[in-house]
Amino acid sequence: MKKELLNRLALSAIPKIGSSRAKQLIAHYGSAEAVFKVDHIQLIASKVGVAVAKNICDTKLKTVAFERAKREVDFIEKKKIESICFDDESYPIHLKDCTDGPMMLFKKGNANLNYTKSVAIVGTRNATSYGLGFTDLLVKHLAQIQATVVSGLAYGIDGGAHKACIKYNTPTIGVIGHGLDTIYPSKHRNLAAQILDNGAVLTEYMSETPCLPTNFPKRNRIVAGMVDAVIIVEGAIKGGAMVTANLAHGYEKELFAVPGRSIDKYSQGCNYLIKTQRAILLDDPEELAMELGWEVFDLKKKFKKNDFNTDPTLSSIERNILKLLLDSGGKTKEEFCRKLNLSIGEVSSVIFGLELSNKIKLLPGNVYELIMT
Repeated sequence: MKKELLNRLALSAIPKIGSSRAKQLIAHYGSAEAVFKVDHIQLIASKVGVAVAKNICDTKLKTVAFERAKREVDFIEKKKIESICFDDESYPIHLKDCTDGPMMLFKKGNANLNYTKSVAIVGTRNATSYGLGFTDLLVKHLAQIQATVVSGLAYGIDGGAHKACIKYNTPTIGVIGHGLDTIYPSKHRNLAAQILDNGAVLTEYMSETPCLPTNFPKRNRIVAGMVDAVIIVEGAIKGGAMVTANLAHGYEKELFAVPGRSIDKYSQGCNYLIKTQRAILLDDPEELAMELGWEVFDLKKKFKKNDFNTDPTLSSIERNILKLLLDSGGKTKEEFCRKLNLSIGEVSSVIFGLELSNKIKLLPGNVYELIMT
């Protein structure tokens, strides 16, 4: 595995490769190691482009890329960082559905990146007391329903969301736009350290990556892609919050915006999203769970495993799917396939029948959950 990690890091360090092409090549040839063994004519035939194919086969570029990869492997091992590739089971399931999702992620912390309930809370760096107050109330409610909060570890609303998560002891993930060898802004180093106690700091960038302005819009696609819903608390008409809102809209995520006064610059973006019906108005944190279809109850108090075993109308696959939902919460079709070793066709037909019989329901994020009876 270490050898394949080295090859994947080297592949990502090749100029002009990009995450999408790297994922395409690894999926096509089976491994990053195999990609480096293919000549440039075959690579061109796999539709990665002439320039990229030549870069992959260029001896000098490969030498530099592997030297860079070796340094990164040493850094990962020394700092006890978890490297997660797009085809790993621990890769965020929601992010797998995003075609532009990163090839690799680097995680510091203990948080599980595949959770039953999750939201991104983002907003302006110039947060007002109104915005920070609403963020605190929102996180307090999310803690009660055991939801994970994702944000960007920036000043303002992002930092307020992380601090509220620490206050209410709810898991939070800070996604950064640079390597894990530094924290930007530097004043949030202590906050990042506190997040690790009940969460994680996450990035797609290797160490030694500078804090370039272009990195942060790319960071936002991870924030929007790995959650069930995105909440914009405060944001101007132009800015990072609106970038994240547009990404969420493109990913078909549930998008919420907190309304504000029309004269307030940092509420104008939220008001615009609501006015144009791109976002759902959120002025009461307690309405969020209802909007997302999250039930606030313990299913295990309502169901017994034996109920599934004694129901003569259920097939063995149907029983296994229902038991899986009971034991570990909401699941996507892809998760059913992996956990039960079934094809997508088998799962789809069974899921359809369970929906018709009113035993399960589809929630935002293409997640299925049990229905109360």
